[in-house]
Amino acid sequence: MKNISFKNYLLFPRYIKCEKINWLHFFKIFIVSSVVTMILSSIAYFLKDQLHIEHNVPKHNLMLVLHAVVWAPIMEEIWFRLLLRPTNRNLRFFIGLSILGSVYVFFKAAFITGTIVIIAGTLAGFILKEKKSSRVKLLRKYFKFYPVIYYFIVLLFGLVHLMNFNYGDLELWMYMMLPILIFPQLYAGIVLGYIRMRYGILYSILYHTLNNLIPLIPFILSAIK
Repeated sequence: MKNISFKNYLLFPRYIKCEKINWLHFFKIFIVSSVVTMILSSIAYFLKDQLHIEHNVPKHNLMLVLHAVVWAPIMEEIWFRLLLRPTNRNLRFFIGLSILGSVYVFFKAAFITGTIVIIAGTLAGFILKEKKSSRVKLLRKYFKFYPVIYYFIVLLFGLVHLMNFNYGDLELWMYMMLPILIFPQLYAGIVLGYIRMRYGILYSILYHTLNNLIPLIPFILSAIK
């Protein structure tokens, strides 16, 4: 199905055929989504300040920039969205990157993310070992439950970003407010999934890079001076 709008995909995610990139459409979504992200981020930061929650992301430096615009877009798109098209090639590539990536995230003490990556890589390995007939059956189930899988991945992508904060001592009602902190990431996960399925993984990586780059532009400009 071609030319499916983002609005329609948001209401009902489906497995669609990859199209040739439409740059006008790509940047239109990026501009509109950037405005939405700014609004959601403002709400999230207001809550963060009210609950005295601190970001555990280090202050702006060159390594943070490289992580945000190179490492994170590539690895997060591969980990969370490559297998939205579960071809044999993508499964093999995912397994290889999962092994390398899990070593890095464990080294960085991101144990939850590392565990998720290892579990996902192991499942991908089991799928590859299945007979062709069994894989066909799995694919049929995958297509049937694709909307559920899509939004589960969006949710997982958002939850992982909860580890970007130090919470201190919070009361129970405060913990119930924490999902608001990841509204920007949840929305980004929806948009990135759409870009990945409509135009391909390379374009979702590009979108992810641009999305992470925008907040860092003031720091980059100040560093150049």
